[in-house]
Amino acid sequence: MSGRKKPDFSCEEVALGMRFMRTGVVHRFTRFDGIPGEWNSIKGTDEPTMLLCGLTPKKELILINLFRFPVNEFCTELPGGTVEEGESLEVAAKREFLEETGYEAQTVEKLCSGFLWNGKSNQQFQIWVGLNCKKVGEIQLDEVEKYAELQVVLHKPHRVKALIADGDMTFDPPIVYAIAALESGNYFVD
Repeated sequence: MSGRKKPDFSCEEVALGMRFMRTGVVHRFTRFDGIPGEWNSIKGTDEPTMLLCGLTPKKELILINLFRFPVNEFCTELPGGTVEEGESLEVAAKREFLEETGYEAQTVEKLCSGFLWNGKSNQQFQIWVGLNCKKVGEIQLDEVEKYAELQVVLHKPHRVKALIADGDMTFDPPIVYAIAALESGNYFVD
């Protein structure tokens, strides 16, 4: 893909007042046919969304399931959230994982990263893998997570893939990235 020239465009930011994304962006450009074009997106936070893909000693994925308002469905996803002031990315991933699942990872390492909705936002994510995760406490939910009925679910990776393939799981796409990266890194080999 090298040698491709990025198009010229201008941006105008518009306040949206959303919980995680603060600003809308209008990208203005001139199409190849000379007609003005426009693309709207959401400006993400400066820090990536931190996700942790936890594996129990039995190689089960530790996931969460909760109601998501935008899609009006219960969705299965990786536990995670935002980086707090002065917090490292690793510490944020571990903290969010512990709060949402009650599990703690013995070791963690960065697994993969990317963009959550690259056609709609510049919000980045990082997925960390937590190995030999053990239940150490109760989940610590905020009021919205309580209302959304967040629950911890454990699944073997092949089961998650089957549920997704059969259309039996409404899921957040980073699960797929995590499973692919885990398989590529041989994390499921005993």
